[in-house]
Amino acid sequence: PQWGGCTLCSPPPPPPSPPPTQWCTDSSNTAVNGPGSGSPCFFPFTYGGQTYSACVGAGSEYSGNGWCATAVDGEGRYISPQWGGCTLCSPPPPPPSPPPTQWCTDSSNTAVNGPGSGSPCFFPFTYGGQTYSACVGAGSEYSGNGWCAT
Repeated sequence: PQWGGCTLCSPPPPPPSPPPTQWCTDSSNTAVNGPGSGSPCFFPFTYGGQTYSACVGAGSEYSGNGWCATAVDGEGRYISPQWGGCTLCSPPPPPPSPPPTQWCTDSSNTAVNGPGSGSPCFFPFTYGGQTYSACVGAGSEYSGNGWCAT
């Protein structure tokens, strides 16, 4: 067989971080569980020195679950323990798939390993009825490693 190995092109970027968890009230802005279940949520409200205009997952006493203030003082500060639980908003979309692995020759278009190491790669070439114009990872006999026709 006349083939040569290719190396991985620059590594693909890491996948993006998933969006943060978002918590929601029901459609009437009412808490859905907890001590304030069925009570209206007050927005904005201040908790721990921070002002929130939507359900929040802050506060260790809430185990990271979403909640809202169902009672606030005259300055909009949360009055403990007057809270109501929120539900997860519609789930975030899944992160995009990582880009496909790309295989490259060296800078002089030469195979870097395999039986054809040091030989020029020929492009385009046909393999398995498909034409390729760059290194390819197809072919079980190549263990999924990149290769080109030499």
